[in-house]
Amino acid sequence: MSAANTIIFFGIKFELREEEIEGVELRTDARVVTARRAKLNTYWGGFGPSGQERLLFVGWLVANLGYEGEASTAFDRAAFEAKLDETAAKLKNAGFKEQPRLLFYFQPDF
Repeated sequence: MSAANTIIFFGIKFELREEEIEGVELRTDARVVTARRAKLNTYWGGFGPSGQERLLFVGWLVANLGYEGEASTAFDRAAFEAKLDETAAKLKNAGFKEQPRLLFYFQPDF
């Protein structure tokens, strides 16, 4: 059983094409392999009101808020900023060119 949730992620978002989903699921997709080697988090799934927007996130999963995730999360400023800097450096060193951002995405349960 799953439940709707909201993820807070610092990193890079990729829109997935249908033919890319299997590689992401099997962890053979180049972005997933690179992220794992760099000790970065990945998260993927269906997002948006209909759940049809297939997205892959690479970076740091800050929080997964929902019935099956966390109810809340908190960080002190210095620790949060240090984690942002660490994640940005890992992304850059792993070869990701995109600028990381703080992302908030709702993931419905259908």
